[in-house]
Amino acid sequence: MEQDNNFVNTRGNPDNQPLIFIHGYLFDYTMWKAQLEYFAKDYYILSYDIRGFGKSNTNDYQITLEEWVDELFDLIYYYKLNKPVLCGLSLGGYIALRALQKDTSQFGAAILCDTHPFADDNNNRIRRANSIELIQQKGLLPFVEKFFPTCFADTTHGTTLYNTLFAKAAAHSKDIAIAGQMAMLSRVDTMDVLQNPPIPIHLIVGQNDKRTPPSKMEKMKFGNTKLDIIPEAGHLSPVENPQKVNTSIEKFLGSL
Repeated sequence: MEQDNNFVNTRGNPDNQPLIFIHGYLFDYTMWKAQLEYFAKDYYILSYDIRGFGKSNTNDYQITLEEWVDELFDLIYYYKLNKPVLCGLSLGGYIALRALQKDTSQFGAAILCDTHPFADDNNNRIRRANSIELIQQKGLLPFVEKFFPTCFADTTHGTTLYNTLFAKAAAHSKDIAIAGQMAMLSRVDTMDVLQNPPIPIHLIVGQNDKRTPPSKMEKMKFGNTKLDIIPEAGHLSPVENPQKVNTSIEKFLGSL
């Protein structure tokens, strides 16, 4: 069964174990297309556009990460999901980690892709401020031209995949792009969730991830948490090498 409520997509049998997929900054839920198609036969899948991105419209651009976390809990309540497994990439990982920190009891496990638990330090705050200024003064396109190459392995640059996703990212409003930067600036450190993981957690990272390199995600390994490094992939590992990512996710889910 598949339902598409404009910005919320559900697939599979509602009686199966629920999985929630949360996309990254300037993307939408369709970035998980390969995972949605692969896992729908055995799981109940919910993927959605974070408020303001994709087809999820908003008139309020004063957004905090906490509001996006509350949105996630609202979806869990509305769709009556029992102990879903969270799978978030980059910004989606920030949301997943904060949700786990806020109320771990709601979840069965978590998969964190190309993300990290660290709040912005001073250098990253300045970098975000410069990004906001660039978008304000020159529009979204110059920012995307600078940002996008860092999201992919060099071998992905110039491909049809790259160009298609670039066009979708650049089609967002500059207001939500700025709001997203401000929301990420507002997030708190969530390392405590990983240091004593209350539920099974699995880590995935692209071997050529420039934004969250494997060395950074290695610091997130505690207890039985494992890190799978995906070859031929950058920051968008589920998009660039979906077969390897699907295998990694499937193996982890099978171990639960």
